[in-house]
Amino acid sequence: MTELNLKKSKVTYTLYVSELETSDAISQKLSAKRIKILAMMMDENLAEWARQLGVSRQAVYQVVEGQRRNPRIRKFIEQRLSMKIWVEEDLMDQKKEEEGL
Repeated sequence: MTELNLKKSKVTYTLYVSELETSDAISQKLSAKRIKILAMMMDENLAEWARQLGVSRQAVYQVVEGQRRNPRIRKFIEQRLSMKIWVEEDLMDQKKEEEGL
């Protein structure tokens, strides 16, 4: 039986948080860092995602940072990373839509 030698990478980063920031703001910062790290580990490039989507790099970064909520960009990112990222926000948006009807 052959043994697989898988390369492991340790990724560390610093997250600067003000004592005035809310838990939602801190959570968003953590999500953005997680997306960027996962993309990097998968050799994905946010600028390339923007080209493939036909949008600006800023649009992709704004969605990652939580400044914009573009469903098409969000869905694309989740598909590329093979994971659901914006579950809670999507549920809140859906609930608001239902209440508005």
